[in-house]
Amino acid sequence: MEREKIVALTQAPVAEVVVHFPQLLSALKDESLQQSILAIIKQYATESTPHIEEALLSQDDELKRILLEQVVATLPFYSKMVIASAVEQIAMTSGDLQQLAKEALQSFEP
Repeated sequence: MEREKIVALTQAPVAEVVVHFPQLLSALKDESLQQSILAIIKQYATESTPHIEEALLSQDDELKRILLEQVVATLPFYSKMVIASAVEQIAMTSGDLQQLAKEALQSFEP
């Protein structure tokens, strides 16, 4: 996804942004775009939640790492409850993401 498109989405109505969430999440892997995409995710946290959950359940470990490190803890409580099962599944695995998922789960506590 191009930087100009991402910048335009920061000003777009929610209906326009929502259809681009799968592409935005994939583009998180591009470090030069991360800050702009993270701002969009924070702006539309509730709307992005189902897409975040889907990404956490995917096989894309790089995207999971980014989401666990930079997104999950910043989500509102309701969004965290929606993705809790996906994060718990990661926490029960062995591997590099296990500790990140456990740390993310700590942010779920009120």
